[in-house]
Amino acid sequence: MMEWLTDLSANLATPLGLTAAMALLAMSVRCLWAVGVPSVAGVACGALAGYLAANMLQAGLSVAWALLAGGLAGFWFGLVLAWGAARLPPAWQGLASLALLGLVLPLARLLPDWTGGREGLALDSTPPALWSFIALALGLLLAARLEGSWFGRAAIALRQDAAVAAGLGIQRPAILGLAYGFAGLLGGWGGVALVLTRGAVAPGMFSTSLGLLALAAALLGGAYHWLGPWLGAMLIVLPSALVLDEGSAIQDFAVALVVLALVIFLPRGLLDPRDSSRRAARARHRQRSAVPAMAPVDDRPRRRRSSGGPHRSRLDAAIKRRGGGPA
Repeated sequence: MMEWLTDLSANLATPLGLTAAMALLAMSVRCLWAVGVPSVAGVACGALAGYLAANMLQAGLSVAWALLAGGLAGFWFGLVLAWGAARLPPAWQGLASLALLGLVLPLARLLPDWTGGREGLALDSTPPALWSFIALALGLLLAARLEGSWFGRAAIALRQDAAVAAGLGIQRPAILGLAYGFAGLLGGWGGVALVLTRGAVAPGMFSTSLGLLALAAALLGGAYHWLGPWLGAMLIVLPSALVLDEGSAIQDFAVALVVLALVIFLPRGLLDPRDSSRRAARARHRQRSAVPAMAPVDDRPRRRRSSGGPHRSRLDAAIKRRGGGPA
């Protein structure tokens, strides 16, 4: 029994590690989507962090230091990208991020001493999959904290209407810079987790296909909920990692179809906070309509009035005086 559990955990370590890494990359996409920018710049930050972590592990440093350095490097690179992309419209920022992913391969060939060239870098030993889950837990904690913070509310206002957000005093460059920084941080952790799971890093790992896969996971789970990217990665990456060969043509074709179908039929994904608020509003409306409204009851004693009012009283007094009776 123990041997069967050991074999099962060994077989599931790589698929679960890949799922955790892809969930972090999808969360980086969602962080920029929250401010209205459809960009995969976080995946490019993950490439920088992955190469940095591989060099640090080859130098004999611990995995914890590599994870910390990868996150900080991704955050710094995200701020640099925000400075360059702040003047571009959101759609052009997305196209620029795809072009940036296309530059990973030629840049890796130009810097063979640091990247290993075409072959990449191989680790001496594959670290435990627990480090990928630690990185995912840190990413989920950060996403949950950002959801209800002032940054999350400012991002929603900026995405819905930039002019109104500016009227409320929200500085677009500052919020956009923080969004790129947090996306770089999440993407950096995702890149390090991907290198730890694979046990190596190569230029082909961080390609436009990986960016589209992260985008598909974020859209499928729900780009407007902080748990959406994790759900999308579980539904897309985990089955393909268990059944199909990673990077196969079938997987790329399926991801392209998923992105196309989601954009057309389900643009807000499976987890949509707006739908939950609508369901709650409908439930409250049904509850109010089920109980009929009752008229307020006036318990104050009512004084009986004569049919003629004050004019009738004066008339009765005048008739009594003419008749000789008391007034």
